[in-house]
Amino acid sequence: MTSLPRLAPIFKKKSVSRYCFAILATAAALGGRALLEPVLHGSAPFALLFAAIAFSALYCGLGPSILTIVLGVFGSDYLSSVPRFTFSTSDTRQVAGLLTFVFVSIVIIALAESNRRTIARHEQVEQKLDENEERFRFTFEQAAVGMAHVDLSGRFLRVNQRFCEILGYRPEDLLKITFKDISHPEHIEADLAGLQKLRDGEIDQYVTEKRYIRSDGSSIWADLTVSLLSGSSLEGSKVNPKYFIAVLHDISERKRSEDALRLSQERLALAQRAGHLGSFDWDPQTNSNVWSDELLRLYGLSKDDSPESREAWIERVLPEDRASVNTALDEALSTGSLEIEFRIRRNDNSEVRWMYARAQVLFDGQHNPKHLVGTQLDITDRKLVEEALREAHDELERRVQERTTELEEQVSERKRAEDSLRHLTGRLLQLQDNERRQIARELHDSTGQMVVALSLNLSSLQSGTHRGDSSKLIADCLGLLNDLSRELRTMSHLLHPPLLDEAGLASALRWYVEGFAERSKIEVSLDIPADLGRLSQEFETALFRIVQECLTNIHRHAGSPTASIRVFRSGDEIAVEVKDQGKGISLEKQMRMAVVGEAGVGIRGMRERVRQLGGNVSIDSNENGTTVLASLPVFKVASFSASDGMAS
Repeated sequence: MTSLPRLAPIFKKKSVSRYCFAILATAAALGGRALLEPVLHGSAPFALLFAAIAFSALYCGLGPSILTIVLGVFGSDYLSSVPRFTFSTSDTRQVAGLLTFVFVSIVIIALAESNRRTIARHEQVEQKLDENEERFRFTFEQAAVGMAHVDLSGRFLRVNQRFCEILGYRPEDLLKITFKDISHPEHIEADLAGLQKLRDGEIDQYVTEKRYIRSDGSSIWADLTVSLLSGSSLEGSKVNPKYFIAVLHDISERKRSEDALRLSQERLALAQRAGHLGSFDWDPQTNSNVWSDELLRLYGLSKDDSPESREAWIERVLPEDRASVNTALDEALSTGSLEIEFRIRRNDNSEVRWMYARAQVLFDGQHNPKHLVGTQLDITDRKLVEEALREAHDELERRVQERTTELEEQVSERKRAEDSLRHLTGRLLQLQDNERRQIARELHDSTGQMVVALSLNLSSLQSGTHRGDSSKLIADCLGLLNDLSRELRTMSHLLHPPLLDEAGLASALRWYVEGFAERSKIEVSLDIPADLGRLSQEFETALFRIVQECLTNIHRHAGSPTASIRVFRSGDEIAVEVKDQGKGISLEKQMRMAVVGEAGVGIRGMRERVRQLGGNVSIDSNENGTTVLASLPVFKVASFSASDGMAS
């Protein structure tokens, strides 16, 4: 019966056709019964009619089936009643047979109608399934998010285009691998645990944020939602898992925005912490407060104690300042801005602090205040300074006359310093002239005479007037050339030793100390660490000139038989110390050097060199000798050295 109704659409095109087919079937059954009457002799009058009833019920519908019953009743009565070919009967058995025919026909029609409706429902269900499958396929392929079907082992069964675009794979490549092959290692363990919970029925969905490894090796962040498609097993209600449905949404841009926002918030919090500046946001309509972490810290509060309303905030203000703060808040809601100073009492130690608040009101379209957004700054230190300044003002007023006298003295001292500076300038010019004259005299007295003698010898050789052994004259010329070279080298080394550039400070100092000791007959000891290394040219020149100036002063003024030089590192500084055992600097001159700044050109030059490099010079002198200590900051030495190294 379930296969025969496949022909039913042929008879369902028109209602008239269905009724016609029912009438024809009834007529055929009655005609066949009439032809068989000689054989049947009135028995089984409804046998063929049951076939017509079944045909009408299956293929023609409920109405034609009822029409078939009616026609069959009248037709059978007409053909089998006594007398024949009439519509009357008096036989009780015929009436009972007729009723039985009607009842059986109704049962056949009911069964056929039920079967037909069941088949129709099945066809509708199948059609809807086909439509749903088509709709699902279209939705799956055209979805704006990535979708995939994954079997219970983790292998991909089906993926849509968006899923491939997010991960940068081709569909055929994804179908050859598992989800673990494209997951970042740090998420695999959590994914496996979540999928196991889905299979065990502990959760309905597994939702997480995770990183995936794209085909080009880069990583992306995505929102993952996984559901388990299950069915009923043969045993009944027991869950039979089929495969996982994964939905993927690319959130890389959101992650970058979140990272940028988090970094901005961290920078803002750091800036607020560094500046002791906290921010707040008060909503006048809901009377709610939002305070930054730094503002809570300034008030000595925790997040749990954060003031949730205007009144809770005002309670933290000292009673003497509450009226002015409330007035300022009310005025700000109309004027649009707030600027006020007030005192608070910290919650953690009852300490009173001064606060400076500045804020702006944000209005809605109807000019109603929506938010009061601003900052609060701890100005306690400034207030303490202002108080101290006020207290000192009277004292300063009382000492005006004294200060006036002191200023007059300072003006006199400044004039003396200016005179000393002018004297220093003149002295520098004089020293330059003296140095030039000395260089000229040295060139004239030593090298000049050697050049003249060399010229006479060469002229004698050229003219041929020399009578004697010419080799002796040539040897004399070579000796003059060696002496001339030695004199020029010595003079050049004294002006600026090449060793300082070529071999560094240690080698230059050893060369200079040896030459100085030989010339001055002063015993000099040099202590310099072997691992000193190279410094910048500017630092090495400064340290060399300091040693040179100190030894020159010892030779000219100290009258000391010995001197000691020590170069060392002390903490964050590199220092050079020069000592002698001479007569020292007189107390009067030390006072002038300390008060007026009066000192020789060498000492001033030495101090200026060190000052420009960020260091300092100290001079300690008494009747037992003088100690000069010059120090330079190590970090500056390191930075200069690094820059020199890069330049070289």
